[in-house]
Amino acid sequence: MGVFIPLSVSDQELAKLCKKNRKEGYELLFGRFQRYIYSVCYSYTGAREEALDLTQEVYLKIYRAMQSFEEGRPLLPWIKRITVNTCLNHQRQQRPPEVALLEIHEADSGSNPEVVLVRENDHKALQAAIRQLPERERMAMVLRHMKGLSYDEVAGMMSCPLGTVKTYLYRGRKMLRQALRDNGVWGDDI
Repeated sequence: MGVFIPLSVSDQELAKLCKKNRKEGYELLFGRFQRYIYSVCYSYTGAREEALDLTQEVYLKIYRAMQSFEEGRPLLPWIKRITVNTCLNHQRQQRPPEVALLEIHEADSGSNPEVVLVRENDHKALQAAIRQLPERERMAMVLRHMKGLSYDEVAGMMSCPLGTVKTYLYRGRKMLRQALRDNGVWGDDI
């Protein structure tokens, strides 16, 4: 019979359990961060099965790298970096992902089929425009607008200066706006 481990263990206690190769430690670690890891993977792939595969790849990388984790540091930034890097590596090997930067809610449209169709077309145009963004601009946009990270957090995740992140976001927004204008989704009055 195993030793009882409370669910509210600190990052330091959790890291120690994992470094001792305790199954319970990894179960708690993956349970604590699985939603975050999966949501980032899904935002890069846009496909459930592919996101689940990437999530498993992230788990494996965390397991392999745990011995090098510096105790006393928080786990989340380390896990974020592994997750984003795994997604970026996957992206380089695959086609651009299907990313939904903005959710278009059909509830606002009532039951008017014409409005629903227009919104669906706008949503598809937005996804296509995001897929066409260069990798760094797309990554900055996803981290900032989908994951809600601060500019400093995005800079840390992308391993670049804050000013560079702001440049990527500025360029990404500008390219996105232009692509949507070209497709008739974004008017000059907006």
